[in-house]
Parts: sequence; C-alpha cells; structure tokens
Amino acid sequence: MLRPRFFYGWAIAGVLVIIGFVLATPFNSTLSIFLKPMGEELGWSRTAISGAVALGSLLAAAISFCIGPLLDRWGSRVAISAAVALMGLAVMGLSRCTALWHLYLFLGLARALANGVLDIGIVVTSSNWFIRWRGRVLGMAQLGIRVGQALFPLVAALLIASLDWRNAWVGVGGLAIFLAFLPSVIFLRRRPEDHNLTPDGLPPPSPTQGDVTATTATEPMWTARQAAGTSTFWLLTAAFSLFFLVAAAMNLHQYPYLTDIGIDPGVAVGALSTFFISAAVGALLLGSLADRFPVKVLLGTVQAGAALGIFMLILTRGPAMLYAYAVFYGICFGGSFPLFSLAFVRHYGRASAGSIRGLYWPLCMVFNAIGPVFAGWMFDRMGNYNLVFTIFCIMFLVGSTLVWLSRAPTSFPSPSPSPQN
Repeated sequence: MLRPRFFYGWAIAGVLVIIGFVLATPFNSTLSIFLKPMGEELGWSRTAISGAVALGSLLAAAISFCIGPLLDRWGSRVAISAAVALMGLAVMGLSRCTALWHLYLFLGLARALANGVLDIGIVVTSSNWFIRWRGRVLGMAQLGIRVGQALFPLVAALLIASLDWRNAWVGVGGLAIFLAFLPSVIFLRRRPEDHNLTPDGLPPPSPTQGDVTATTATEPMWTARQAAGTSTFWLLTAAFSLFFLVAAAMNLHQYPYLTDIGIDPGVAVGALSTFFISAAVGALLLGSLADRFPVKVLLGTVQAGAALGIFMLILTRGPAMLYAYAVFYGICFGGSFPLFSLAFVRHYGRASAGSIRGLYWPLCMVFNAIGPVFAGWMFDRMGNYNLVFTIFCIMFLVGSTLVWLSRAPTSFPSPSPSPQN
C-alpha cells in the first residue's frame, strides 16, 4: 500500500499547537498582569489571589483522575472542545468578580480545565496518532503553550491599558474560544485506526515490510493497573512531581526575586520574555531529539541542567548572568514537559495513555499547588529566596537521580523491543 501524500495526523498536530497556545490563558504569566489592578480595586492581597491558583491545581488533580480513562475510550474531541469553551467562559467570568469567592470559582475552574482536561487531551491525542514522531509533536504542542505564556500577558497588558482589567478578561477569554473551539470540533479524531490509517501515516504492518513499521508493530500495551505495579512508574512520577513543585514556584517567584536583588524591572521583564522564548525552543528541540535519542538520557541530563540553571540565578547580580540563566534554564524547563510525557508513553504504550496519565497527573498537580505556597512561606520566614532556591536545586538533582534509576519495565513486554526505549 502506498503512503498517502498527506497524513491527517499532521492536521491534528496543528490543532494541538493551537490548543496548547490557548491552554496558557489562565496561567500565572497572564494572571500576574491582573494582580495589581484587581488587588487595588477589590482590596485583595496577592496571597488571597494565589490561593485561587492552588485551588485550580487541586481541582485539576481530581478531574484528571477521571478524565484519562474517558479519553482512552471515547477520544478527546468532545472533551477538548467542551473544555476550551468552558475555560474561555470561565476566564470571561473573571470580569464579573466583585467578591473573592468569584475569583476562586472562575479562576479555579479555568485552571482545572486547562491542566485537568486540555493538557491530558494533548498528550493522549498525540500519542494515539504518532509513535515515530511523537516527540516532535509533543514538542510542537509545548511550543504552543510557551508562546501562549509569552503572548497572552502582552495581549492582557494592551487591553488593560486601552480599556480596563474587566474588559481585558473578556478579551482574553473570548480570544481563546475563537482560536481553538472550532478547530477542535472540526479536526480532532480519536485514533488513526478508526479511519483506516496507522500512526505516523505508515503503511499497515506486513511480514515483508521489516523495519519500516517497527515502531508501530512493537509498541508496548500496558494497562494503568499494570503500569502502577512497576517501580519505574513511581520513580518517574516522583521526579515529575518534584519538577512541578519547583517549576510552579519559580514561575511565580523569580520576578520578585530579581527586583529584590536590585535588577531593574524592565531588565527583569526582558529576561522573563527570554525565558519563555527559550522554553518554547527547548520544548521543540528536546522533543525532536527524543525521536532519535533515549528519553532517559535526555531527561536525566535536563533535570540536572535545571539544577544548574537555578544555581546560576542564585549567583545573578547583573544582566549578563541573568540572561544566561533565562536561556539555559528556559531550555531545560521547556524541554522537560515533552520528555516526561514521552517517558511514560514510551514505557507503557498508547493503549491506556489517558488512564496512566490520570494516575500520575493528580500527584503532579498537588505538588504544583504546593510549590508557590512553599516558596512564599520560606521567603516570609527567611526574608529572602536563597535557601528555598538552594532546596530547589537539590530537588532537581534528586529528580535527575530518580530518572536515571528508572528502567524500562519488562513484566508485560511488547512482542519485541521498541527501538526508541
């Protein structure tokens, strides 16, 4: 059978980039632009506003546990389309805030849908449609998220400057729905096999095709229960959870740290923009490299590199070291997301990718909620960030060690070893 000139999976990959872009709508990078105007008008402390962020992460943990098996069974089109619409409406609802519980309701819901449905939907869909190019596609989706983290704050700032913060929330939420809802409804599909296609657009397996279909024919097929019975699952889950704790804390606290040590606010903002651009590059670069090199080697190295990046931040006293940190840590930060997702799918296959992610993702979200609060508590006790950032360096090194200790599970092996494990 001849390979079709265009593989439909690439259309789906393009939609996943758009979904990744709008997924960043309720992230901390966008919220940070609203902190001051909302706090000043409504009299809310930044600690109170940060509580809504933690609530969203905890809700995402609960949702993800249930949504994973549903995505495996029914596909992601309905779930993603509904989540995009509801997330956008929740973001628009923030414009109506007059009481603190309104913030917790709307922001908590928006973040829960982003992290609890859309993120898992991206991983499950890309895993179903791609095997050989899975790393590249996951990297593309992460590229969309990082670009969203860089651009949505700019959109929000422009709308606040020209209108006000309430209309800015309406504009940001409406833009998310406009960009992602119809593409999700029109293009997303469950699996290539449902449409007489194969992952990567390769011809169906046959005894005479040899290595051409190796990546498709030999992928492992673990259930969530089987995966949870392996030590590798828990080693990777622990490493990913530590990463989320540190990453969430750094995203919220690195800007105030920079201004605390005397970095000009304009220089600090420029460094953060450089960080997100570097994260986008890192996601695409390391995701693509994972299609050619062992994920374990890349992931273990990147986690150790992230520790070095935070150590660079501790040593920062001027723009040169600051921008070196932004580039280096940004690449490690951005590349970690596709690599962690790939590590699980490479070990356990795509048959139960949603259910398996639904097992480890809740713990990641709990740590995601803990990180910013822990860093703020340490700052309040110590008066600076030096100790907590040192602890974060150690956490990344522990995570790197856990990755290196993980081994490809063999209790329920595929018919023959996958060349990508």
